[in-house]
Amino acid sequence: MYPRVPAGIVLDVNTGDNKIRYDLSIQIEGDDSDGINDARILCFDWLVFTCGENHAMDMLWHDNRLFADIDPGVRARWFSFVNQSLKRSGKQYIEPLNTENFNAMETTLSEIEMLELKSKIVLTLRGDKAENKLLGIQFGSKK
Repeated sequence: MYPRVPAGIVLDVNTGDNKIRYDLSIQIEGDDSDGINDARILCFDWLVFTCGENHAMDMLWHDNRLFADIDPGVRARWFSFVNQSLKRSGKQYIEPLNTENFNAMETTLSEIEMLELKSKIVLTLRGDKAENKLLGIQFGSKK
């Protein structure tokens, strides 16, 4: 997601007297920034989803909150990557992305890539009333 930023993954054997076999550390320069830290979460989830063992997950879901602080260009690269990676895979990526976050990618993606992403939209959510929310109900208190 950040091709010109130094990054690495460190996997150490945990020799302590505990049930943790390995210590996994994912490091990227600037990971104290919310956007880069959120990108790190996306990448970790993606690795578990696509390469993980002992699970039968065919669907990965992320909340829009993870994309709020990610630069639109980086977000565009992510969705382009996901779109290409999942073709003919039988897997599904679900992302309730805000309209503003989606439209901001248009300046970075090609017209064909943007049209392809738009064709993947299966539901447009609105916050105006409970029926237009993801599950058709209001969660929490209405303020």
